[in-house]
Amino acid sequence: MDPLLALIIGLLLGVLLGAVIGLLLARARHSNSTPAVDPALIASQHELALGAVRAEEARAKSLLGSELAAIQATAVALKEQVAAQQEQYRELVDRQRREQAAESDRQQRESKVLQALTPVQESLRSMQLKVTELETQRSLQHGQLTQQLRNATESEERLRSTAESLASALRNNATRGVWGETQLRNVVQAAGLIERVDFDVQSSIASDAGAGRPDMVMHLPGGKNIAVDAKVPFTAYLEASQIAVTATGEEGARREAFIKQHDRAVRAHIDTRGSKAYWAG
Repeated sequence: MDPLLALIIGLLLGVLLGAVIGLLLARARHSNSTPAVDPALIASQHELALGAVRAEEARAKSLLGSELAAIQATAVALKEQVAAQQEQYRELVDRQRREQAAESDRQQRESKVLQALTPVQESLRSMQLKVTELETQRSLQHGQLTQQLRNATESEERLRSTAESLASALRNNATRGVWGETQLRNVVQAAGLIERVDFDVQSSIASDAGAGRPDMVMHLPGGKNIAVDAKVPFTAYLEASQIAVTATGEEGARREAFIKQHDRAVRAHIDTRGSKAYWAG
């Protein structure tokens, strides 16, 4: 039996017994002060009183049993509820511990990964700086190269224009003669020769073939001279120079024909100059 139930029943029985004993003592005192009563009547009354006490005791026990059963049921329900709540609390605590452990493990893994990636990040940062620097240099070099190409294009255009102008001018015999004389004078002066000392230009010279007027007469020791004529055939060569060296087919054949024509013209010019026999003067 439950200790609490036994305690309650014992208290109730003690109260009932105390009440019965008190009732019996009160009647005994009353009987001593009254005339003598029939013992059988007293025994009958005692039996009735004892029966009433026992009936009251039984009713009290029944009432207490019902109440105790309800209390026990409530206690069992509360106990189960407390057990369930305790189980929920333990599960909650366990889950929180697992979550904390998982979070701590995740943070540790992330920390290790970050530590492992630190050199990679540094390398990437260094590479990014290098790429930025290279891009800056590339942009600068591209700008410089663009400017150089522009300058080269402009220089080429000027050179082409100059070459075309020179070629156009050299097609004229008089202009070509002046240009040849100028270049001849520049050459001998660059060699350190002095005009009217070491050479003369457009001076007359007599020979067995008659008088001549070469472009330049260079004076040698011993009173000897060398006559120089700067004029040469150039038309065929200019025509050939207008055709690319790598030309093939019809253009290549035209260029080859102009070169041969220039060769024949130069040979004929040499023969003509040689016929003047300046050395015989």
